[in-house]
Amino acid sequence: MRRALVVLRMILARRMYAWYFVPLWALGHLILRQVIFKEGVGTTSALDSLSLASGVNVLFTFSTCFPLAMAVGITRRTYVIGNFLHHLQQTVYVIVLLAGLIALERATAGWFLGQTIFDGDHGSWWGTFTWLTPLKILVFLAVFTSARAVHMWRGLQAMLIYMVALGVISTSAYVHVHMWYGDVLDAHFNDGWLAVLLVVLTVLGLAITYLVTRQISVRDS
Repeated sequence: MRRALVVLRMILARRMYAWYFVPLWALGHLILRQVIFKEGVGTTSALDSLSLASGVNVLFTFSTCFPLAMAVGITRRTYVIGNFLHHLQQTVYVIVLLAGLIALERATAGWFLGQTIFDGDHGSWWGTFTWLTPLKILVFLAVFTSARAVHMWRGLQAMLIYMVALGVISTSAYVHVHMWYGDVLDAHFNDGWLAVLLVVLTVLGLAITYLVTRQISVRDS
């Protein structure tokens, strides 16, 4: 665990991506939607934007820090665990940033201009920060990291095939499960089962990342 924390510190030392990239991305997104397109974003859309920025962050971070971690004697398993700690940090960071933006908008009565960015969600915006939200972000980050690992292993074409395969498998599973067990799911599927599903998907993404990382050549990365 100590070495996994070393990986986390190594990642967080890259301040631009660890701390500044996500809020700058979110700020650009908000300005684009509000100033150019004259529309609000809603808390869900803003959360998606922050999650995407965090996904891009972990994508580049994984490949950038991998050779350095191998050079100082970090094992591949420990490196994946350290990256997961980074995912946890980014998940908390995304939620705190969004909460801060919404609170700031309220405190300034619409950014001192009477213009609300997070339209349509006032009065119930705390609903965005349920315990399911961090699980959804973790799944998103796990998928991004596994895709980056595939890219480092076999190149861009392999990563595209991997992403397409994930989409096809997910869509096919969703359609067939609803076709065969739709009534059962409607009657018994709840937030608890959704949480279990998200945890399973996160673990699966981490497992794929680890298995692929074992095949990556440090010299080629």
